[in-house]
Amino acid sequence: GLKKVVCPNLRSISEDGLCFNYFLKSIDLMNVKQFGINCLKSCFNIEEVVNNKATYLDIVLQNCLKLRKVKFNNVKKVKHNFLRNCEVLSLSLKRLEEVDKSSLKYSDEAKIMMIHKFEEQSTKHLLSKYCLAPDEEINLEQKEKITEDLQNVSVIDSTELFGKCQVGSHVFIPQSVDMLLLQVNAMNISYIYAGSIIELEPQTFQDQNRLIQSNFPNLKVIGKYCFCYSTIRSFIAPKCQIVEDFAFCGCYCLSEVVANELLKIGFRAFQGCKIKQFYCPKVQEVGNSAFQGCPIKKANFGTCKDISESTFNLCQKVELVSGLHSEHEIFQEGDRRLGCIKVDKLYDRSLKKLDKLFDAFNQKQQILKKQLHCLNQMKSE
Repeated sequence: GLKKVVCPNLRSISEDGLCFNYFLKSIDLMNVKQFGINCLKSCFNIEEVVNNKATYLDIVLQNCLKLRKVKFNNVKKVKHNFLRNCEVLSLSLKRLEEVDKSSLKYSDEAKIMMIHKFEEQSTKHLLSKYCLAPDEEINLEQKEKITEDLQNVSVIDSTELFGKCQVGSHVFIPQSVDMLLLQVNAMNISYIYAGSIIELEPQTFQDQNRLIQSNFPNLKVIGKYCFCYSTIRSFIAPKCQIVEDFAFCGCYCLSEVVANELLKIGFRAFQGCKIKQFYCPKVQEVGNSAFQGCPIKKANFGTCKDISESTFNLCQKVELVSGLHSEHEIFQEGDRRLGCIKVDKLYDRSLKKLDKLFDAFNQKQQILKKQLHCLNQMKSE
């Protein structure tokens, strides 16, 4: 996919001009005078937008979640949703004078962008009412309240019940709940922790456009289309065994997956993700096009022999540990594949990070257990 655009003479971008360039990170927009509506929509990985010429912005950026810096030096007027569903670390609009809210119909639609830092107080004054504030992690007191409110609930099957688990952009599912039976439609979720959920139903978190990290320490099965086309970046489920078809298909921001107990990876399960290496030495079955279009370089499938030859279609050459013989088609060039490189071991220091991640995860899990134990003791007293 397109990653970098250098065009210093660019003066105008048409409507939808560069939308859905999922891998685009860098583009020279310094001298653009006119930005078309949705011209940078769903450029999930774009990191910086700096411009000196434009004076007005409609809905320009949408669903861009890795923006470190957005700076428009000459803009005087913006639509209230010019950064719709975006997350920005630093925003500068030093000449901003007016916010156009003519298209704002409902008050609950107002807060549709997250800004971590405004470079000018005047910009903050004009835009803060349209912004979600970054949330801190759910504290112990909030976890205790959620646990108490849902102590007799084992199944969450409604938006109302799910809402009781949410504080800001964080969701904490208490230990009493072991099943989610709904398609989540809340669109401001960034972090999820669910300690007792064992199986996720199909489409549960499909199309979630603010999701960053999900932590499911006891999850075993992920249903079809469960996270399909969401913006999830990190998925932690150390006991997960089955990832069904299309589970993470189109998750263009997903770069971290901790699930080394996997036994089955379904059809197009991780297609289009940002995964660079994958470690699941116990896997027994890897489906067609499972990692199609990923920038993956290394994969450890242990001794697995049931691996589709199309697993790494549209990928670069992948170093693959598996039980397959060197004559297998997956190691040969084809119409849509370069052919993997057969290796016995992967020498990559970054795999050590997984061990550290598991250690940190186990420590957090122990702390949570102690907190819940103290809570139960307090109740009994």
